[in-house]
Amino acid sequence: RYVLNSYPISVWGESVRMVLSDCNPPLLSPEVNTELVNNAKFFWEYSEESDSVNDLYKELTPVLSLLPMKSYRALASLCALIRDCTSERRKVAEQIGFAVMLQNRHTPFTETESKAVSFLFEKMSEEAERLFGQPSHKKYGYGLGLRKIQRRYNLEMDMVMSPESRNIRELQKFYEKADPRYMEVADQMIRYHQFTDVALAVWKKYHMIPTPWRNKLQKMKLKGERLDWFNHETVRSPGMGMHMPKVSRDVFIGVNGYRNQCDLYVDQFVDSELAFYRTLLSLGGYFVKELKIRASGAQGPQAQADLGLNSNEIGMLFGPRLQLIMDFSHKLLIKLEPLHLIRGPLRTGESRWSVLAKVVTELAPEQIYTHYRTYSETYPQCDQFMKQRIRVSKSKRSTNSTFLDLWERCRHKIPNMEKTKFLQCLEFPQLQISSYVTTFMEIRNRCEPNSQDYQNVYEAIERVQVAAKQLTEASMMNLAV
Repeated sequence: RYVLNSYPISVWGESVRMVLSDCNPPLLSPEVNTELVNNAKFFWEYSEESDSVNDLYKELTPVLSLLPMKSYRALASLCALIRDCTSERRKVAEQIGFAVMLQNRHTPFTETESKAVSFLFEKMSEEAERLFGQPSHKKYGYGLGLRKIQRRYNLEMDMVMSPESRNIRELQKFYEKADPRYMEVADQMIRYHQFTDVALAVWKKYHMIPTPWRNKLQKMKLKGERLDWFNHETVRSPGMGMHMPKVSRDVFIGVNGYRNQCDLYVDQFVDSELAFYRTLLSLGGYFVKELKIRASGAQGPQAQADLGLNSNEIGMLFGPRLQLIMDFSHKLLIKLEPLHLIRGPLRTGESRWSVLAKVVTELAPEQIYTHYRTYSETYPQCDQFMKQRIRVSKSKRSTNSTFLDLWERCRHKIPNMEKTKFLQCLEFPQLQISSYVTTFMEIRNRCEPNSQDYQNVYEAIERVQVAAKQLTEASMMNLAV
């Protein structure tokens, strides 16, 4: 009872929530998770003195007697609480209890269990001080001493994890420091491609590789494997007296192997999306930035008056509606990284175009519609508004300081916009979704009709077309209004 009452019930609620929502891969099946949440709410809604806690205490004793209560009483009670809130009590207690206790089990961890408890340990290390406060005694160290145990635990996990799982974990840790947004694709990078190809691609992009990979590559080179690019002295890792360098965005490596027309269409799709994102990024970085400076009056009241657009109108044209599209494009590019960075056959035997279709199917139509809807709904009004402003602006061209003059000076700095008229720069985001359909139709025409590739590509086309139809309807409804 003393252990249970060491922290308020809200702490256990937050701890259980963290385990359920953040553990990756999930520690429990969806059905068990649902049961756990429903039962755990019962305990959260009562105080420590309630009958529910007394009932729970009867089953706490056997587990608490095995756990290091003085140092880790919070985790001990969390482990017991989870055990007593689910029908799979012994399995859950063994999984989480093992992570806390570092005890041996009669049956080894599966790969999924190993990854799950390792992830859980890292989260508890990061969140321990927020959840449980500062340690009461300095000898327990930072974060209730969990980081030291985590290092020991990771060493033990290395003995049961497959080399592929270990590479995935090491790449995730590298991404966490170099580019956290890409942590989600570490698994696909390793599963789809040869280790040496991934190492080369990561090195070309970041000018560094994960720390453990240096020794692995050195051993492979000593055994005679051809690694001309690798030099143990010059290929660096994070923490070797170097800050993270600026990321090289235009790199990818080609892998020897048969490449057909569909492979080229995949490359075209990825390169087109990358160019589209960079155009939006440069549009905001050069032209819109300069518009905002002048509209703010920073260059004087005359430049502000001659511009022809005020701050609110600039926000309407280039504000949240374009930012949402940029967010979607960037999300898509992250998921396409395994296809972009290494361009060659996949180890899994899947075709690259089938993987591309699955990525787009996952995002369409919901994500496409959500991010493009605002732009489509406001496009008719913005188009009419700008045509009217352009007519007014042309009558003031003698000042050489209208937004049209500014566009003429800025457009050469924006990729793919060197010869584009101003109204076309507002129109081009509308065309991106149709380009998805066009590319997938070209791929479909080259797939065997009864193949899985054909089915995957066909589904991607259907879902993108649903999104395109929804966006067209939204635009037409607003035009009618």
